[in-house]
Amino acid sequence: MSLLHLPLPSLVILSVDPLRQQLTRFFTGILKSNTDHTIQGLRLHQSTYLPVHAVRSEDLPLGFEDLQLCMAFSNLRRIELNVECNVDFSDSQVLTLASAWPNLESLLINAEWGWNTTGGITPGGLVELLQICRSLNWIALRLDTRGYADVDAAAVLGLTFPFQISIDVVDASIEAESVPAITAFFCSLCATCSKSGFRLSAWDSGAVLEFPDVSEYTERWEDILDHVNAALCWSPESGDSDVVPSISDTSHPLTLALLPLSTI
Repeated sequence: MSLLHLPLPSLVILSVDPLRQQLTRFFTGILKSNTDHTIQGLRLHQSTYLPVHAVRSEDLPLGFEDLQLCMAFSNLRRIELNVECNVDFSDSQVLTLASAWPNLESLLINAEWGWNTTGGITPGGLVELLQICRSLNWIALRLDTRGYADVDAAAVLGLTFPFQISIDVVDASIEAESVPAITAFFCSLCATCSKSGFRLSAWDSGAVLEFPDVSEYTERWEDILDHVNAALCWSPESGDSDVVPSISDTSHPLTLALLPLSTI
């Protein structure tokens, strides 16, 4: 593992096997040097010279214990992890890490390589994350949608976003019954910020396209993105002046519907 110094107090790590032992030694060394408070950015990136699938492991995913020492970096603003290794963080683990970084602006975890596990942050956890880190404007995480068939639209009320926020849903599987609720959830989120300041993407990397059942999941996420983009593009001047995009609670599960202005 090698270290490159950037103009800002940031770090770039080039990973080689074994990853965990080197991460522990590296973070421990920083803590012993008493420079942890100066670190604002951390980038863990797979070196391109490693063979494809050289470090992918089904048994030992990168997880909370591997990054726990980073919680001492209280001024951290940017985190980017991108390694050919499975990743597994639970909802509570992501929130525990984020609670140590109140000034976090970007949290990108394996956006290119994917997680390849069933872990991830739930929709409710994503709302909590945005409440903890008020400056967060770029997120790349796996979304855990298991059993998500209803949405509390009121949960996003009161959230304030930076001028622009980008959410990349990594390799999140999703069942058909969860699609309407996830659609409604993201439409609620985009309604709380500037129309030009919200961006949502899913399964946006070539590496994750090798995962099982990818065509089924990408088709469902494309349907969600189409509805969210329609909500973002709507305006009274767009031609449909008598309707506005809204979330209908007249059926279960929730669906995205066009409601007449008189019913709003």
